[in-house]
Amino acid sequence: MTEAMTAVLPSAPELAEIVDQVWASFLEGELTAVPEPDVTRPYAGCLIAWVSIGGGWTGHLSVVCSDAAARSIATDMFQLDDSEVTTAEVADALGEIANMVGGSVKGMVGATAVLSLPQVVLDAAALVSPETCRLVTVQAHWKDELLEFSLWERQPGNGGGK
Repeated sequence: MTEAMTAVLPSAPELAEIVDQVWASFLEGELTAVPEPDVTRPYAGCLIAWVSIGGGWTGHLSVVCSDAAARSIATDMFQLDDSEVTTAEVADALGEIANMVGGSVKGMVGATAVLSLPQVVLDAAALVSPETCRLVTVQAHWKDELLEFSLWERQPGNGGGK
């Protein structure tokens, strides 16, 4: 059996638990889980941060939210007033959330897995492509904003995708 076949990926409840632990460690306010995530919602106007995981399994952990949610994450994380938060700080905060959740997922995938630096895109619709397959999605509300955490897998045989 190859290492790729033995990679252990988190289930939706396990991913939700990882997200809750990261959230409770760094941000104020509880997440309220969405029982049945809507994975068909449009991504236009949303921000997306992701980390890539490589090794025995190849894929991505993404965090998608509105600009308002990302700004709230930055204000909480850096303990700043909304008027003081820059675009760079918004990107740093969202990237750090992706990095922390992705690091926990990487730990489940196996010892040979590596984690990329976080990437942040201001238009989530630009990242999602046919070369990726969503495996697990968890959505939650925080401060009246929808947050989405997804685990994506690169499909074999498709070149050039994320």
